[in-house]
Amino acid sequence: MLNIGENIAYLRNRKKLTQEELAKKTSLLPQDIADYEEGIRQPDIETLVTLAESTNVDIGHLIYGFPSPKEEKKERTNIIFLTILSLVFCISTPLLE
Repeated sequence: MLNIGENIAYLRNRKKLTQEELAKKTSLLPQDIADYEEGIRQPDIETLVTLAESTNVDIGHLIYGFPSPKEEKKERTNIIFLTILSLVFCISTPLLE
């Protein structure tokens, strides 16, 4: 089950923000942030977009949760590998002609 409130709290703590600071950053009320985190209310999609944009995270992380440090490392490794592979391909293709 998705727990968007827990994900918002995790994000806020990860960014080392208080509820008041996050509210100010997103033009929400501190009580809104508290209500979302406690599961009293659910944010609408516009609010999720605002939260994601103002904290520089993917909206999917607010909805589905954040990857574990191990998953983040694997994702970074995959990105680096694909980047290097793409560069090698781009460099070697003109040489084959």
